[in-house]
Amino acid sequence: MKKNIIILIVVVCLLTMLGIVFYINLSAEQIEWEHVESEHFSIDYFSHGEHIEEIGKQLEEIYYEISPLFLAEEELNNDNYSKISVVIYDDTTYLKIRKSTATAAFNNNQFQLNIEKYLEKGRRSTLAHEIVHAFTNDDSLVEKKDYPMWLVEGVAMYYQSGSEGKVFGKEMISEAIKNDQLVGWSDMVTSDQFHDGNRKLNYTEAMWIYSYLVDTYGEKNINGIFNQEGDFVTIFRTITGKEIDEVEKEWQEYIRQAIYELPRSMQDNLKKY
Repeated sequence: MKKNIIILIVVVCLLTMLGIVFYINLSAEQIEWEHVESEHFSIDYFSHGEHIEEIGKQLEEIYYEISPLFLAEEELNNDNYSKISVVIYDDTTYLKIRKSTATAAFNNNQFQLNIEKYLEKGRRSTLAHEIVHAFTNDDSLVEKKDYPMWLVEGVAMYYQSGSEGKVFGKEMISEAIKNDQLVGWSDMVTSDQFHDGNRKLNYTEAMWIYSYLVDTYGEKNINGIFNQEGDFVTIFRTITGKEIDEVEKEWQEYIRQAIYELPRSMQDNLKKY
């Protein structure tokens, strides 16, 4: 009798595991997608259809605000330019497929949005953050390079801050300076480094790094990093006239002043939207 009960428990557990795997695969592979296109976006969704038109309008508004910062005039007027792929999930499916509780992500040339989280938080700046990633990470829009994460997330956070109309993390940066806990740029290069460490501090610090670069070398020059040919280190040296570690040392001095007096670049960024 006891043996039969144990066998029954094992069988139930195995069937449950198989059911979970099947359900996950079913969610990923057998979704009945709807498809719409706007001028610059190709959007796939399967639920919350009543919100798609409004999200499409918001995406286009942000595109027109941000695209001139990264694309040359001839690219802006190019009718054959690739549209940005947007895939919209509900909360349950996003968790199963993306294995994430985030609101949005940009992966494999695709803007992936958890629509329920987005509607709950109502943060237009989330769209701005991921659209910036399209201009810095999408193979069809830029010549993809191994950019350091402090740059990739820094630029997205910088324009997210502008879109939201507020500066993130002054208190956090101030506390990190006080406790000598600022993260070195070389410790925020790879995705693993960036996401396995203190993520909140890394994202915040990356934004302040980008602010410094814009403040010091000009927004157009720094944004131009993403559409120049060559390796990142060489491009960075050409634009700044210095090695990365030299600029980092200067940033260390800058950040100690910036937390008390908001940098001009951040003031201007907040006024754009």
